[in-house]
Amino acid sequence: MAFESVVGQERARAIAEAWLRSGRIPHAILLCGPEGVGKRQFALTLAGSLLCAAQGEVACGTCSSCRKMASGSHPDLHFLLPLRAQRGRKSLDPQEIRAAAQDYLSGGELGGQTNIAIEQLRQMQRDLSYAPSAGRRKVAVILAAERMHPAGANSLLKVLEEPLADSLLILVSSTPERILPTVLSRCQRLTLRPLSAQVVRAQLEAMHVTGQALELGVRLGGGSVQRARAAATGAWDESRDRVEQFIEAGLRCRDEVYWDTVEELAGDRSLQDQFLELCALYLRDFFLLHHARDGFGAMVDRSAYFAQLGTALCGDHIERAMLEVDRAAEALERNASLQLVLSDLWRCLRRAGRAA
Repeated sequence: MAFESVVGQERARAIAEAWLRSGRIPHAILLCGPEGVGKRQFALTLAGSLLCAAQGEVACGTCSSCRKMASGSHPDLHFLLPLRAQRGRKSLDPQEIRAAAQDYLSGGELGGQTNIAIEQLRQMQRDLSYAPSAGRRKVAVILAAERMHPAGANSLLKVLEEPLADSLLILVSSTPERILPTVLSRCQRLTLRPLSAQVVRAQLEAMHVTGQALELGVRLGGGSVQRARAAATGAWDESRDRVEQFIEAGLRCRDEVYWDTVEELAGDRSLQDQFLELCALYLRDFFLLHHARDGFGAMVDRSAYFAQLGTALCGDHIERAMLEVDRAAEALERNASLQLVLSDLWRCLRRAGRAA
């Protein structure tokens, strides 16, 4: 698999190819960037090039090592990722780990899996201590690396500080700030950037997404094919409905909706983050509508909603509400109570409703 298959990442590709061409490859690489920009595919492509017998800039695709990579059975490629916790589990089945990794690399989701267990990290270190079976080196790919158990992440330090000549680590993460600083400082960071709107549009069109759904996906995707596909196929509709009800109820001073929203979002951090992100996008659309630039808005399928509430939220009230969303997101990062996080935004909406 060539790096050209990872679309829109020319800079990262050039760096990786330079490493392979010179033979000066970092012993630990952190692939980071937003969700849906190609990190998983890039990690697999890089691992294949590192294990290829030809030792060129890209995997040859024909050697024994490449054939084993294609079949998902290379003995010198190891994966770590969060697995569903099972009470009483004393050992980890390598086939189970490999199957879970292949599913995730093929576009699957981690869902409710917990942290990467300490046992996985210890087992990986044992595996890397043995000589390669099929080539000159071993490669371990740690998927969702921010979810390493802290004690397990600390145990990596010996591997990172005293790397083996024939072993390399590739860490993959969308939130590297959650990885221990001691681990981060010992990795060479390679950042994959958000994709251009043109690339995202082309990817959605290849999935046969058309019309208004295509435009919605491109505008909500934020440079991520994964997010764009979710938005285009309706996966965000429930969250969008919740945000619309919250804003409208705030303007109408219907406090029962505030409490319902807090209850619905309680305990699910990903839903809370998505709710605030969508709040910001809706408020931005109100701002654009107020300045007669509604054609640039994100919610291309919600013209009736904005027409209904457009006069109730405008001018200074929009800017204050946008500021409150930013403050709420910062407070949520500090693990503040969701009830407190949303209270100032709610009061801002109520004041705007009374003033309209």
